[in-house]
Amino acid sequence: MRKALLLALCAGVLVASASPAVAQQYPPNRPPTCNAQDHTPSPGQANQFGGKFWKPGSTVDAGFHQKSTDATVLQENLPVGANGQWNTVIVTPSDVENGPAVYGAKGLDRNGNPFNCIVNVTVVGASAAATASASSPAGITVGTASLVALAMFGAWLVLRNRQRTKKLVA
Repeated sequence: MRKALLLALCAGVLVASASPAVAQQYPPNRPPTCNAQDHTPSPGQANQFGGKFWKPGSTVDAGFHQKSTDATVLQENLPVGANGQWNTVIVTPSDVENGPAVYGAKGLDRNGNPFNCIVNVTVVGASAAATASASSPAGITVGTASLVALAMFGAWLVLRNRQRTKKLVA
């Protein structure tokens, strides 16, 4: 009797937990996404920009904008495929400055509602890239020197702790 009751209870839990999965829409009704291939574009660089989970058969307007220079590139009426995806290449304007900018897209979500998507990027030019990889006269980058200093500090802490432990034991 107990085995039958336990078996019925397990079957009920299994059916109840499987029901929501069966009732879910496939693919799931996720909000649209967009992504840029490179989040640190340079002036004049071609960059892949695309999205997923948009309304199939609709169109998307996509572009690049930098507020400080008012540099803008706009591509309109990009087709969304049957799989809800779209893709384009946007060339970063050559007159942009180093600093923040955005790639953006507007279109329709899977339910037909207006949707905007923004990807924050940082424009880096030749001068900024040279500064980022600045090195000391010995050819060691600032990042490498910092890492070595951190490792040495960690080793010092370990040795200091061992010396204290020996003093306490002795």
